Formats: sequence, C-alpha cells, structure tokens
Amino acid sequence: DDDDDDDDDDDENKEQKNENENLDFDLFSCNLLEYNFIKKGFTTIKRSLDKLNIKIVIIKEDNEEDKLILNLENKETNTTLTIHQVKEQGISIEDRMNEVDFDFVKQSSEVITSGFSYFREHYAYLDEEDEIDKIDISPVVSSGLDFLVQYEIGYAGSFRNIVFPDPNSFSEDHVKYAIERSYCRDAKRLKSDYYLWGYVANLHEAIHCFQGILKIAEESGWLLEHDASRIQLNLTAAVAEYTSNDEIFPNSIVEHIALQHYHLLHNTHQTCSEEFLNGYLKWRNSFGITPPSEDDSFTFNTNHHAVTIYYKQRIALESYLQHYGKNTMNMINLILPKENPLDRLDKNKFVINEENNNCIIPENHFYFDHINNHSVNNQISLWEFMFDEEEDNNNNN
Repeated sequence: DDDDDDDDDDDENKEQKNENENLDFDLFSCNLLEYNFIKKGFTTIKRSLDKLNIKIVIIKEDNEEDKLILNLENKETNTTLTIHQVKEQGISIEDRMNEVDFDFVKQSSEVITSGFSYFREHYAYLDEEDEIDKIDISPVVSSGLDFLVQYEIGYAGSFRNIVFPDPNSFSEDHVKYAIERSYCRDAKRLKSDYYLWGYVANLHEAIHCFQGILKIAEESGWLLEHDASRIQLNLTAAVAEYTSNDEIFPNSIVEHIALQHYHLLHNTHQTCSEEFLNGYLKWRNSFGITPPSEDDSFTFNTNHHAVTIYYKQRIALESYLQHYGKNTMNMINLILPKENPLDRLDKNKFVINEENNNCIIPENHFYFDHINNHSVNNQISLWEFMFDEEEDNNNNN
C-alpha cells in the first residue's frame, strides 16, 4: 500500500510539473481535421487571442526537421504561457461564452431560411407548388410539464414544420436532460455546444421536410435518418458557401463543427458496444436500407440517444471527409437528385453511375483511423499561412 501511495505521489508531481511547462505544441502532430480548422480559421483565431492580449509564437529549431512548435505568449509581459495558464484561459473563455446573450432563435431561423434559398435554386422541383413557403419554423415553447422536458431540448422536422430549442429559456431540468442526451458536454458549454448544433441539426430537419414533400416514406424511419444524416455536414458546407454571409456562417464554422464531431465521436466510440458498432456498419454500408436495430428509429433514439447521435455524426463526418476539397454536391445530389428521385429503396437503381458509386464509403472503412494515422501536415510549406514576417525575424523562424 505504501508503494502505491508513492506511485500516486509521483504521478501527481509529474502532472504538476507538466502543468508548469510551456505549451510547446507540435503542429506536425495535428490530425487532418485540426489542420483544416487552424488553416481556415487562422485569422479569426489570431483576432480572438488578441482580445485576450495573447499572441501566437511559432518556433522552428534548426536541429529539428520533424517539429514545428507553437506557443502562446502574453503580449504585455512577453512571457510564454504554461500549460496550466492555457487551461485557465480556456476555462475563463467557456465561462464567458455561457454568459453571452446570444440569439439562438435568430441563428436557427437564418440557417434554415438560407437552406431553403439554397434548395430553391438547386432543386426547383421541391418548390413547384411553393411547398417550401408552407414550412413553418419556430422555437420550442416550454410546456412547463416535467414529463415533456426531455422532448423540449432537441430539434424536430416533419412535412410542414421545423422546431428548434432555445437554450436561453432552459430550466435546470432542461440543462440536465441536454447533458444526459449528449446535446452538450456540461452546463458551462451549454450555449457553445448548442451554437454548433444550430447549423447541422436545423439543416438535418430541413431534409426531413423535403422527404415529406417528395413523399419518401419508410416504416422504421432509419432510411430517412440515414439520408438526412449522411448529407448534413456536406449540406452545411454547401449552404455556407452559397450564402457567403459571415454573420450567418462565420469563417471556418464548418471545419469547427467537423472537428467537434470528431472529438465527440472519438469519446463515444470507446464506450459503444460491439452490437451497436456492427449495427452502424450494416446501416451505413447498405446506404440506409438495412436498419441498425430491430427497434424503429424513434424508439431507438428514446432508449439510446447517445448512440443515435453517434450514428448520425459518424456517417455525416465520414461522408464529409470523403468529399472534403472535392465536389460535395456529389453526395447531396445522390440523396436529392436534380430531378425527382428514383426508387429510394432500391440501392442498385439509386447508385446509378461511377461518380455516385464514389459516394459509397468502403466496407468497414473507419475514417478515425485515417484521420489520426495519415499525416498530411508535416511539411513547413503547408503551414506558411501562420508565419508573420516580423515574428519570423524575431523568433528566427
């Protein structure tokens, strides 16, 4: 027992020592999603850090060809922040973000109407009889009834209606259920997590409305969830590019959402049972035709909400990665062709050419392994966007 206590003390001292060291983050260790986020959002990241009197310092040591080190420096004292200080800044930012008076109703409304505009232009047959104008969009109104709280924290879409939550109106019970059902990681990150949900979740529900317009129906509901989930991240990227409005779709928001998907999925994947993982592969590899469970999608979601989110986010991320930097319209057009869809329940008819076959994720392919093991960022030239000439000279970069 005494030896165990000594080991615990050594671990605690080691942790304390690490906390007091400089950040010394090796940029070459970034995975693909982290690299994409940093590159696309670098200007915004620098501007945000500047408000905290923090600047980025990049160090390339002459004797290190396989490292590119990032540190953060206090602009007033010119001192490098330790790991502990960086964590404190992160906690402070999260506290401040949860106090921000953000208009979630406006955000959701603008995202949905932007999606509608995108579909009117690219998929005119959806709106031949002004069907899109008949879709009502509105925030969830709290009922005040305890047994309905769990249904008031999420998003829903049907033929003529999309409803979305407003975290500003949440009670303590709403927050409790939001955490339990994986809508947010904890109470401090309630608003920041729902902010990201406001993009993909609302566009996911818009797809369900279009499925209603097209009279696409299937008893278990899993086919409908597959289609809406598979394109939700690609669709967010397409609508953001189409809208070109930084107030509605800020710079790097899609890369931010993709990175959040990855981290949440990585954690959930560790606890997912083999039964759930095999169910996912059957569902994904059949292009939604084979349900992952004997339960219908509504029942499964009620009983296994965290797994449902895992299914939806994983297929969205895998599809997004498959098309990143390519024509994301390929996947969207497969789910919603330019002309009225073919028999959605017949996979052979649905995937009709070589281009569309490229939208099928390879059997048993796991993109998390691809993300972590396939390095594409270990060349100085790929990080040139981070270098500032004046800082380069000062730091011998």
